[in-house]
Amino acid sequence: MTSSELRSGIETALADLEVTQAGLKRLLELIDQQSESAPAERADETKPVDITITGKVGRPKLTETANGIALWEAGLQLTNEHGAKEWINIQAWRKTAIYAGENLPSASIATAVGRYETEEWTDDKGVPHERRKFVVKHFVEQK
Repeated sequence: MTSSELRSGIETALADLEVTQAGLKRLLELIDQQSESAPAERADETKPVDITITGKVGRPKLTETANGIALWEAGLQLTNEHGAKEWINIQAWRKTAIYAGENLPSASIATAVGRYETEEWTDDKGVPHERRKFVVKHFVEQK
């Protein structure tokens, strides 16, 4: 993923999640700084970028897909430097989901490393929808 694609994705997340603009603008500044100091990327290379977020867990739910794969979904309440709170949807799969289900009850503080993704679907009436979510790669143990 190029820096411009990452920037575009974050700008979309800003609109879709109604996230506090100051927090994501600061993240964009950091990405721009990293891009300036990083070696030039080839146009055909895509590199996933992991993001670390910390917040309060809300409405956690551990389920299993029809194929027997563990899925944990929750809201994560983030607080920016000005104290404004916002919720994002987070999701973990397989062993990470089981860990979350056993260790992250509602109102617990979680630090997650992962990436934003857009889920797209069309409903029964043919109306397209999309939803931004944060897919957890792993959780960081709280000290």
